[in-house]
Amino acid sequence: MSEGLGYQSPEAGACEELRRGEVGFLFANVKTVSDAQVGDTITDATEEAAGASGRFSPAKPMVFGGPLPGGVHAHGLLRDALEKLD
Repeated sequence: MSEGLGYQSPEAGACEELRRGEVGFLFANVKTVSDAQVGDTITDATEEAAGASGRFSPAKPMVFGGPLPGGVHAHGLLRDALEKLD
């Protein structure tokens, strides 16, 4: 059994190989996160990839945030500040 190769259905399960069209996971020794992108094709060293599927666009880094009051009694102050933005 390959260490770090498997599928999720709904529990993680190990497998010997993933074939074309199957969805699974693998652990790889990637030194820099930017070296791997969503939608990358992984192939055998002896078999050339047919090409990118073109279904994935580059991921856009983003941060989600929202205003939170500083304390229990700060809700009114936050509301007043937000009303001033209009």
